[in-house]
Amino acid sequence: MNYETSTAWWIDKSYIDTNTKLNLRSKLSVLDFHTKAEVPTAYFEIGDHICIPKVKIQSLENMIGKTFMRKWIAPVDHRPIKYKELVYPALEHQKGVINSAVEHFKNDYDKRVCVCARPGFGKTYMSAAIVQKLKCKFMFIVYSSDLVEQTYDAFVEYFGSDEGFLNLEKSRAFMEYNWSKVNGLFLTHSMLQSLIRNFGLNNVINVLLNKFKCDMKIMDEYDVHVKNLYFMECWGNFKYNLYLTGTKFKNMRPDDNIFQMIYKHAKTLGDDIRLPVDRTCYVINYKFSPTKKEYYLMHMNDEKLFKTRYNDFIARKDLLLDYIMKHFYKASESLIRRIVNDGGAIVIYTGRIENCEIVKKKLISHYGIAEDDIGIYNSKVSKKDKEIAESKSWIITTTQSMGRGYDNKRLRVLIFLEFNFGISSYMQNISRVARIGGSAGYVFEGLDSSFPKVVANHWKKKKEDIYTDMYSHVYYYTIPEVVYTYYYYGYRPDEEFAMAEKNRAKRR
Repeated sequence: MNYETSTAWWIDKSYIDTNTKLNLRSKLSVLDFHTKAEVPTAYFEIGDHICIPKVKIQSLENMIGKTFMRKWIAPVDHRPIKYKELVYPALEHQKGVINSAVEHFKNDYDKRVCVCARPGFGKTYMSAAIVQKLKCKFMFIVYSSDLVEQTYDAFVEYFGSDEGFLNLEKSRAFMEYNWSKVNGLFLTHSMLQSLIRNFGLNNVINVLLNKFKCDMKIMDEYDVHVKNLYFMECWGNFKYNLYLTGTKFKNMRPDDNIFQMIYKHAKTLGDDIRLPVDRTCYVINYKFSPTKKEYYLMHMNDEKLFKTRYNDFIARKDLLLDYIMKHFYKASESLIRRIVNDGGAIVIYTGRIENCEIVKKKLISHYGIAEDDIGIYNSKVSKKDKEIAESKSWIITTTQSMGRGYDNKRLRVLIFLEFNFGISSYMQNISRVARIGGSAGYVFEGLDSSFPKVVANHWKKKKEDIYTDMYSHVYYYTIPEVVYTYYYYGYRPDEEFAMAEKNRAKRR
């Protein structure tokens, strides 16, 4: 017998022949980056069944070459929870999404909703309002430990109480917890992986559905940790399935085709919302000026390796940061200095953790910024030191550390000494400033003419209207040729990196 759940198809192995099974497996597999071998991503063999996330029925029947006869397994209908009204009313742009999602969950056969609103539009609030209206128990899975605390705190603020909410910080308590007292569970993708690894997927699902009696799973940035998503889709028959993202189908991932095949037909809300943004972009046309070694390391590499190599060097070079600081900070009434004096924070994305200390030394030695005014925020820094860093005027970090979902109202300026091909990541990162209802934000980024890949990525963003949608103004500046004569391949001539290159050139 074949089965259908809220988010998965369970196919009896005897229903299809060996060649069809291999074809289905291939369609839901990706090529491994190193071995080039097929790795099943959204395909699981469970006992006598093959289980896959729910693609459109026509697509499934095309893949298996026959009509799919199945039995529907309905999710368990649990007793509704008594929630109070939320403390804050919904904003105008949120009301339509909230009401449409609730209406779809109550009346539509497919219990999947994707809220795809621009970063900063209040997806966390909208999910809280949907939970409140449906009166259901929920599990909220987020991107990182910092974000799970933010999300938990936001729900406590919206509901006016922390009663019934659990931020799961240690996996060992999961199996014996008194789940009857929990209405909302908050955890990270990495915590979910840890639970599955320690207790087994069947046991984890048993706790969530039978002990916790979870009705809704909410997955923030659901297009990032797709392995966890596929696990939850196939094993967990949740009554409601809510997915959140700011950039639907814009990630560059090897399994992007599989992801789109599964989720492009889910009910999507919020992607048509456009609100005025007070965010300005300054694009600096310049030349990276690679040395022979740097050019050799980056030339002809694929995008992933090129980005890694590029970010090894970009934050160490001085030319781009010098130009930004000279024109936008040094003068007493300049933009960045004025924001610092007003209590705002400047974030410098450095590409790699190792570059954070290098950039910090530059701020101190070249621009006279006091060490006490500089904080470093990355995965190697303790939680306490991160909190201290967040209070500083200058925060040096990476887009991985302070990107998706991070919210700090003091952030006003972003300086990219980092390059990334991913449009989704870019949109998420620049949305850290000029949040809805917040102060104006400013973004500085380099447009490097030394590498066609970088220029092509810029034009790709323009073609997809990213600059039009995400900025109120975009200004282009070009570093004059005469400026390059002072620098040695983009380094200040007295910098240790320049000296090392000079010594290397002498040895040759």
